[in-house]
Amino acid sequence: MNIPLIKFCHERCIIIAILPPYSTHRLQPLDVSLFLPLSTAYSQEVDFYITATQGLTGISKRDFWRFFWPLFKKAFTKENIESGWKKTGLHPFNPSIVLDKLPKKRIQRVPLPYNVDLILPLAPTDRTAIRKLLNVQISRALREGKQLRATVWDMAVTNVLQQREIVGLKDALIGEKIKKRRGKALFNELRAIKEGKLL
Repeated sequence: MNIPLIKFCHERCIIIAILPPYSTHRLQPLDVSLFLPLSTAYSQEVDFYITATQGLTGISKRDFWRFFWPLFKKAFTKENIESGWKKTGLHPFNPSIVLDKLPKKRIQRVPLPYNVDLILPLAPTDRTAIRKLLNVQISRALREGKQLRATVWDMAVTNVLQQREIVGLKDALIGEKIKKRRGKALFNELRAIKEGKLL
């Protein structure tokens, strides 16, 4: 902001709105309802892709557009644009929408006591200890029951993660094969791969 800019705007009947620092995420309609959700969704899409392919393939310009364009079309709709004005309290004018989100007072964090009893799951490969835990009656021995539950949960989560890793690695291999075969049409190759002809 400077005097020449203010003079320029005054001569052309331009109203200058100066937002307080670090407030655009609450006060700018495009940030609230369009850019922030678009940015978050794009970052999640890229994270899912990198996780699924175990980082074995990079993201090219073609991949960027494939991730970005569908999310852009979902975000930039008439309804989302209008909701941005409403969520910021600009139209209809309602400043309490933003003011109510400001913190009233600082929240004091209560430190955890030092004697918290953490029960860690057993390693899935420790079959002897797991077998012993299964033989203990959960109703009579609460601590062992909690350890057994934590162990079974850990094994289930590990199994799901390994299955997703396998799917991601397969997708990475398919992507690399497609990149190497640039002469053929993309859809024909995808169909052939899904039918098991190229793998």
